[in-house]
Amino acid sequence: MTTARTRRIKPKSRPDRWMDAVNAAKTAAEAINEKVEAARGAVEELIEKHRAAAEEEIQALLDGLEGETEDERSTLEDAMSNLQGIQEEYNDWYANMNENLQNGATGEKLQAIEAMDFSFDMELSHDLTVEIAAEISCNVEEVIGVLEEAEGTDLPRGFGRD
Repeated sequence: MTTARTRRIKPKSRPDRWMDAVNAAKTAAEAINEKVEAARGAVEELIEKHRAAAEEEIQALLDGLEGETEDERSTLEDAMSNLQGIQEEYNDWYANMNENLQNGATGEKLQAIEAMDFSFDMELSHDLTVEIAAEISCNVEEVIGVLEEAEGTDLPRGFGRD
């Protein structure tokens, strides 16, 4: 009886298996990257294709907004200027108080008024973009927040009345 000798296949070494896995992962990652780059290119083409039309519509909308808000912006600027002037009066009051009074209730109220920032840029430019419109919107929200804070401020009534 003759026995056929079966040849045992030697398993790959750890370094060889490592390199096989690295190469397989690298090939897969490169394939994914190629597809992602192709998709990114297609998206950029679509954005560019539709950007001009969208920018024209946005500019028309924002140009209309400039005219529609002219009176309100003027009123807001005047009111903010008035608030800054009154704030200066309160700041002068605080500056002219002796140190003991500055640390009291009236001084604390005056410091709260001094800390308010009433300076905002509400100018609408003729070259408005979506980003600038978003910034204007944020500025308006900040103005409203400061005005709500000012509205809720406990104003000092004077010496001995706080």
